[in-house]
Amino acid sequence: ASAVLIVKGVLQLVWSDTSVSYFSIVIFEKNTSIDTLGWSFTDIIPFLLLGALCGMVSGMATHLGLMMQKYRKTASWRTLSDTKKVLEISVVALLSSVLFTILPAMYRVCVDMPNDDDEGRRLSGLHHAEKSYIQYTCADDKYSPMASLTLAGEEGAISHLFGRDTDRYPPAVLTVFLLFYVPCQIAAAGSAVPAGTFVPMLLCGACLGRIMGEAVNSIWDGYVSVPGVYAAVGAAACLGGFTRSTIAVVATICEITGDVSIIAPTMVVLSLSRFVASKVTMEGYTHGLVHRLVRANAKKKGHRPSLENRKASSMLLLIDKATHHGTSSPLPSPPNSPEDLD
Repeated sequence: ASAVLIVKGVLQLVWSDTSVSYFSIVIFEKNTSIDTLGWSFTDIIPFLLLGALCGMVSGMATHLGLMMQKYRKTASWRTLSDTKKVLEISVVALLSSVLFTILPAMYRVCVDMPNDDDEGRRLSGLHHAEKSYIQYTCADDKYSPMASLTLAGEEGAISHLFGRDTDRYPPAVLTVFLLFYVPCQIAAAGSAVPAGTFVPMLLCGACLGRIMGEAVNSIWDGYVSVPGVYAAVGAAACLGGFTRSTIAVVATICEITGDVSIIAPTMVVLSLSRFVASKVTMEGYTHGLVHRLVRANAKKKGHRPSLENRKASSMLLLIDKATHHGTSSPLPSPPNSPEDLD
C-alpha cells in the first residue's frame, strides 16, 4: 500500500501528465484504465466507520457459524442417520429458494432501467461484466433492485454492488436483503453438502459497503467516492474479518475490481475490521474449526493424543505465535487449546 502511494507521488513529480494508469500493474487484459485514484481523502472517516461495522458483523458471523457447527455435531436427531442430514439441507435449500423468490414481491421497489452499459468485470476478472437487470413484476422500463440481487446469483449480485456506474440501490433494499441473506448463509455453512463462506462473506461486505456508500453519497454527493468503491472496500473488510487474512484478501479485491489504486484504504480498513472482529471472537472461522477438530479427536483417543493430533497441535501453536499474512497474529490461544492436549 505504501509502495503504491510512493510510486504515484514520484511519477507525478517526474511526469508532466499527472494521470497514472493502474490497470496494467496487475491486470494484463485489455480493459478500461483507471487514470486517477479510485478514492479521495474525504472518504477516510466513512471508510473507518465501515471497517468497524464490518469487523462487528464478521465477528458475529464467525461466532454464530461456530455455534451452528457445534450444534450440528452435538444434535442427537442429526447423528442418528445420514437421511436426516440430507433432509436438513433439503429443507434449508427449499426455504432459501422460496424466500429469495418471494422477497422481491414482499418488498416491491422499482427503479428506471439504465441506458448505459456497465464497464465492470466478472468475478473471474476475465471478461466484461454483464449485469442482469431483472424486471420481476415491474413495468417494461423499470427493474427490481431486490430481484436483481436475490435472483441473479451471488456473482451477479456482487457485480451489481461493485458497479461504478450511475445505478443506485436504496439502502433500505440492501438492508432487507442482508437481514435475510446472512441467516441463510450461516444455516448452510457446515451442512452435509459443500457450502463455502468465501463468496458469501464478499457479498455481505459488499452490501455493507454499498449501504455506507449510498448513505454518504446522499449527503455529500460529489465530495466522496461512488458507492461501488465502498462496496469493494467493505467486501475486503468483511472477508478479512472473517478469515483474519490481509494481503491475500487485498490482492483478491484488486483482481476482482481491476483497480489497484484502492490498495491503501483497503488495507487500512481491513486491518481495522480484523482488529474489531478479534475483539468479538478470538479466532477466525477456519481456525476455530481446526481447533475444535483437534480437540474432538483428542477426546476420542483418550488422554494420550495420537501422533497426528500432536502434529496438528504443534502446527496450531505455531500459527498462534508466528507472523502470518503480513501481520503478527494478535489472537491468543483460545480456552482448551491444543497446548493442553499433551
